[in-house]
Amino acid sequence: MASWRSLISGLRMLAFMNVWQRTPEAVVLQKDASYLMDVEHMHWAQTLRDAYMAIGADLHWECRANGKPQPVYGWLKNGQAIVSEDRIRINGGKLMLSKVNLEDSGMYQCLAENEHGVVYASAELKVVASPPDFSKGPVKKSTLVQRGGEVVIECRPHASPKASITWRKEGELLKNSERRTISEDGTLRITNVSESDAGRYTCMAHNLFGVASSTGTLVVKEPTKITVPPLSMDATVGESIVLPCRVSRDSNMDFIFKWFFNGKLVDFSRHEHFEMIGGGASGDLMVRNVQLKHSGKYVCMIHTAMDSVSAAADLIVIGPPGCPDQVLVGEVTDRTVQLSWSPSPDNHSPITHYIVQARSDFSIGWQAVKTVPDSVPGQMTHAIAVGLSPWVQYEFRVAAMNSVGMGEPSAPSEAVLTKAAVPEVAPANVSGGGGSRGELVIMWESLFQKNYRTEMNLDTW
Repeated sequence: MASWRSLISGLRMLAFMNVWQRTPEAVVLQKDASYLMDVEHMHWAQTLRDAYMAIGADLHWECRANGKPQPVYGWLKNGQAIVSEDRIRINGGKLMLSKVNLEDSGMYQCLAENEHGVVYASAELKVVASPPDFSKGPVKKSTLVQRGGEVVIECRPHASPKASITWRKEGELLKNSERRTISEDGTLRITNVSESDAGRYTCMAHNLFGVASSTGTLVVKEPTKITVPPLSMDATVGESIVLPCRVSRDSNMDFIFKWFFNGKLVDFSRHEHFEMIGGGASGDLMVRNVQLKHSGKYVCMIHTAMDSVSAAADLIVIGPPGCPDQVLVGEVTDRTVQLSWSPSPDNHSPITHYIVQARSDFSIGWQAVKTVPDSVPGQMTHAIAVGLSPWVQYEFRVAAMNSVGMGEPSAPSEAVLTKAAVPEVAPANVSGGGGSRGELVIMWESLFQKNYRTEMNLDTW
């Protein structure tokens, strides 16, 4: 057993010689170095990371190793063992160092050890001390705010330790008030801004190592207001309408009008129906030859370097009804056909009635047909086509009417053949004569196919 312990001790010494280096101050572990005698029985679950901290901050480090049996921990600084005392608290693999100072800078090592071996993890602590510096984060040179609004001016100097912040306006020290507050991080906030708040503001930052300042100007402007907003309105297909948008603003502020249609920015170069008219403080929108697709929400927005304001209006476009859908054929007789269909979109004007049309091989295009009821009301979606001819193939379609006019007709129904019936017309120009002895030749004019009322059967003659 003694020889085994001597072997372990010797291996540890060789490890120390390999991973440590000697300096004039002490023996220290090289940065990021670690040593493990038996990797099968010990490995790091959590190691250390370098820390860069301001004077007065608190350091928290933790290292954790897995091994059987559980390892015990120790801590070194620059090669020297450290224990809990004063500002240092050590709890196993946890190191807590409160209110760090320049002397705390150095190389720290955490070691974990059990009977199988030892592992080391190292990291560097750098404690930074510097006077306030605004070179990378000066106060904004010029801040615009509208009268009655709220403004936030940040003060973010680099300093270690953290700098104390005070604000001055035109040399006068500022304190918290009903409208003015200075937060812990040095941010100045002013609410309900008035013209008297305009001026030069200076942020003063100081710590143990120095003082610095940075100055910016607060400019108070009149708020932008929409004096004539667009109004919601109705328009009929084919009309041209104007949506007004006029503003009052600070005379020294540049501004730009923008219009949005259903949430999308209007590109006037690509829309033949849209045009911005007016000029100066007016950015009215003209919509030419209004179509159903132009129904929706319109937003006028005015942008300045200080603020943005907007106003919205709804445009409802009234047009002829849409086309009915799915014209279905029901019961068929020799002179009637039952029809039904899906209702049409009314396009913002109630449907007054439906018109039923039919076509056959004997009609010139589509023709209106009589129905039952005689006038099909807008809330009804079925009717009976009457007065048809027997033994004729028909197609049907339906169109809706409202106050604007007749909408697009539906797609044709399936073709349907009416039932057969007795002919209502007798052959014309009947004549006879001639023929051989014992025969009489009779002649007449042929009926049109639609007058047959059934398929012609010559066997009955």
